[in-house]
Amino acid sequence: MTSQTNNHFAFRANSDEVVQSMLKELGLQSLKDLFNDIPPELKIQERPEEFPKPHSEMEAFRYLFSILSKNKSGAEFLSFLGSGLYDHYVPAVVEEIQNRSEFKTSYTPYAPEMSQGLLTALYEYQSMICELTGLEAANNSTYDWATAIGEAALMCARIKNYKSNPLFLVAQTILPERYETVLTYTEPLGISVEVIPFDPSTGQINIKNFKSLLNDNVVGVYIETPNLFGVIEEKIKEIIDITHSLDALAVIGIDPISLAVLEAPGNLNADICVGEGQALGNAPNFGGPLLGIFTSKAEKNFIRNLPGRVIGYTKTKDGSKDAYVMTLQTREQHIRREKATSNICSNEALFSVSATAYLALLGPKGLEELAHHLMGRVGYILDKLGDSAVPYHSQPLFKEILLKLPKGSYEDFKNYLLSIKVLIGKNFGSIFNNGENDVVVISVSEKHSLEDLDKLTDAIKSFLKGRVG
Repeated sequence: MTSQTNNHFAFRANSDEVVQSMLKELGLQSLKDLFNDIPPELKIQERPEEFPKPHSEMEAFRYLFSILSKNKSGAEFLSFLGSGLYDHYVPAVVEEIQNRSEFKTSYTPYAPEMSQGLLTALYEYQSMICELTGLEAANNSTYDWATAIGEAALMCARIKNYKSNPLFLVAQTILPERYETVLTYTEPLGISVEVIPFDPSTGQINIKNFKSLLNDNVVGVYIETPNLFGVIEEKIKEIIDITHSLDALAVIGIDPISLAVLEAPGNLNADICVGEGQALGNAPNFGGPLLGIFTSKAEKNFIRNLPGRVIGYTKTKDGSKDAYVMTLQTREQHIRREKATSNICSNEALFSVSATAYLALLGPKGLEELAHHLMGRVGYILDKLGDSAVPYHSQPLFKEILLKLPKGSYEDFKNYLLSIKVLIGKNFGSIFNNGENDVVVISVSEKHSLEDLDKLTDAIKSFLKGRVG
């Protein structure tokens, strides 16, 4: 190899002339202008003149541990946190499988001849998720529920060939963070997003308001059931049918455990199903990593527009054995970035394996028993609290309950529960009833004993009595 060839591959930092040329092309004066759209309060200020003195390794660990020790975990506190991140029991066998060295990597298995064990597990994950959701095709995972919705919005637009001024409708009853993620995906591609209002009296989508938003530009509609408030949408089938009447696609967001007792979205003729798989054998881990579920119909235009990796079934070269490979790879990684359906890359393969082990361990009957157990825990709380504190006590609920508090009382309520070592979620008052009340979502799991539920409900009644009295 000549020195000229070596120079060809050498790394070169951009010279001042090159930087100025690029800035001129962008119509900017300086590199700082690249960050003009970031609010000043969010920008890192100029480098301070003095830094703290250097620390030894031991001192650094001690300092970092003093910060980490401020975190309050479900091991120390009684946790009723939920809203997409759940503290379900993780069986020991699932943790054992997850920690095996051959699985404990999310690196893409490009060489199938060396990765049949991992590829088999991922294929089983896809098969189980398809069975749960009632749809025929699944990817290996997306990063989380929020990114799955974003990918679904783009997929709807691609399948519908980006109708003139494409519009994606999203239910108001989803986490604000999920909505913001959808905007991150859609805005750069010119896809508009509008919110479908809900009925505060039922916690469900208002069909009349939904119909008023519909037009020929709609490429997809996204609804969650159970929704942010824990309410099961009773008119999902009607919403799907109305969506199809406009030649748009219906995307349904689900809690996978709920599908043990609820009708699968595919059986209701949904086109795409997304959700969060963290509850299937993965601990909350202070917020992640997570496991985005993504399934769809198996028609050619759906398969070709599916985001992320897909594992397929085949035979060895001599036809004697089953084999598994990454398939349809030209949709994503093996194509120019701007032409790809997605750029998810290694995604959450390890947690797909955990979900596979969890679902295999519980089986259909075990998952159904768990779902009924969660609904029974919700019923127990409703009986203890009565009607006044729970707006949707008469609505179908799964494992979450919306608790209504006097306006402006949330911080006091949260701090009161913290004082007795109970964790609850954040205030969703801005979404519910135009902020006339503070509201918090309470999530139950099989880890909660009746004594735990009594401690929570007694604390709630005591707090509300003090506020009202």
